[in-house]
Amino acid sequence: MDSAPFMEQDTRVQTCSSVAIWISTTAMAHCFDLPKYTTSEIMDKATKTLAGMRVGPTQGLTYEQIMLACRDMGYAPIVFEETDKLEAIYQIYSYVESGIPPILFLQLPDGNHHAITAVGHAYSLPSQSKLQEIRILKLGEEILRYFRSSEWVPSFYVHDDQRGIFRELRFLEPDPTQLRQRISSAHRDTWFPAKISADLKDWHCPVSINLGLPSKHVPKEIIANLWGTIVPLPREITLSHSEMERKCAWIINFCFNRLKLKAPENLVLRSYLIRSNDYKARIGQSGDISDFVMALYRGKSMPKWLWVTEMSTVNLWNATSVNKLRIKGELILDATSNPWPTDFEAFHWVDDNNVGKVATMTQDDVDIDAALTMWSEGPDRPYRPMVR
Repeated sequence: MDSAPFMEQDTRVQTCSSVAIWISTTAMAHCFDLPKYTTSEIMDKATKTLAGMRVGPTQGLTYEQIMLACRDMGYAPIVFEETDKLEAIYQIYSYVESGIPPILFLQLPDGNHHAITAVGHAYSLPSQSKLQEIRILKLGEEILRYFRSSEWVPSFYVHDDQRGIFRELRFLEPDPTQLRQRISSAHRDTWFPAKISADLKDWHCPVSINLGLPSKHVPKEIIANLWGTIVPLPREITLSHSEMERKCAWIINFCFNRLKLKAPENLVLRSYLIRSNDYKARIGQSGDISDFVMALYRGKSMPKWLWVTEMSTVNLWNATSVNKLRIKGELILDATSNPWPTDFEAFHWVDDNNVGKVATMTQDDVDIDAALTMWSEGPDRPYRPMVR
């Protein structure tokens, strides 16, 4: 059975940061046939610019050194400063769904810093009143409104080299008073309030990491602030999740208008990165996507990396189990293209009358309006999303 790789640090060659890089890149090496590196090789790459200093033992790596190591390993890492809980959840979710474990940087209450790796997420039905609608604007005009599927993710699973595998991470509200009380309660046997040296007013994305059963010397949870994230993207990928989201919104709006379809008021979008060959191999495995769409996708020339955005509705996405989830179509983008909305690979939608429509472009087309190829499909129905 496959699982996410894990390693503990030895505080000499292996620190939390080098282990986090190793966990993330080893998982991708397995999934995407990329080179594998040991922690000692990672440390050499991260510290090769040091002069007059020993590479190890080390107190850890800076995020600049982590970026340097990832680049030297053949990745194109992107770094995010986390200041908004909603965006942080969506960002982590997008890459976890893509099989690209993001590296999370935490600030602990005593002021120390720590690096962990997100490797999975939970799924549950959210309160309808708490769903936060996203509105994408262009030149002040609304293009699209929808809900992100990350709203159905109550927590993430992380590998923490100090505290173990598959620890549950939940986002908390950034309230300094509540955070101070929770920190003091969680660490009542191992901490004292005087040890909370961090300025909790600056904690914009506080999180809780569950540690299982508490004991006298082990708290029930760790409270920390997520202040930054590094995603070691494969080098060919040029579209980040945020660039992809805006491009998707514009093209979905365009295709709905061009195909004379009405976008649902409760649209739900779920996006992930995937290699085109993997996508073509997996479509139809569930047996309920239409034969026409499956044949069209498998016969179409596509770039190596794709952003796939599955489209559903709140009612269809409010399933009691993952096996009951259904989508009404997808938009496929070239993940190696530019962020401006001039191209897409394919658009598929099942309308309220269970009639499917498909539109495509070829790689040689440059004008989306002139090159849009519409395929009439006929009877269709909602079908299962791709679940890893």
